[in-house]
Amino acid sequence: MIIQFLLIMLLVPVAVFSLAYRIAHLTGKVTFLDAAWGGGFALIAWASSFAYSPRELPNLLLALAVNLWGLRLAWYVVKRIAKTGEDKRYLDILKGYSENAERKAFLRLFMLQAGLQYIVSAAILRMNYIDPKPVGAVTWVGLFLFALGFVLEAVADGQLAAFKRDLNNKGKILQSGVWKASRHPNYFGESLVWLGLAIMSLT
Repeated sequence: MIIQFLLIMLLVPVAVFSLAYRIAHLTGKVTFLDAAWGGGFALIAWASSFAYSPRELPNLLLALAVNLWGLRLAWYVVKRIAKTGEDKRYLDILKGYSENAERKAFLRLFMLQAGLQYIVSAAILRMNYIDPKPVGAVTWVGLFLFALGFVLEAVADGQLAAFKRDLNNKGKILQSGVWKASRHPNYFGESLVWLGLAIMSLT
């Protein structure tokens, strides 16, 4: 039964990133790959919750937390794409592929991200496959860490976006706000988000 569950859930990120690849192909913007990262987790959370979990409060809290984080990140990336267009990093990667660039991009970028998303979603899948205990201290500790990480990541992304909008900052490095304490506070916030979700799954 668990093998069937894991195989079915694997189809979710594969489908999400296949759709992202199709959108990238139609628009000419590979950076839609980044938007699929957050949105894919939201779909994994709901798909595994509705298909397998007993839908107890811990499962609902986990699904809502993942959706809050995933949809905020997806929206942030879509807005960035609308303003700045393609990410230069992906242009450089595609140039390096030369022949069969589209096929290589599908396998090495989109399907690689699908595999990583599946692995990172282990806490979600575990929570929704195993009957959870009632909400307790572990749930609230995990939820607190999630909330802390979520706020930190959102604040860091907002400060970075505001910094980049100021043309006087072109070529400069942001070293104020939460960026004064960490080179990548948004990634640190995301690490706290997933640590919190993993702790929540221990219920």
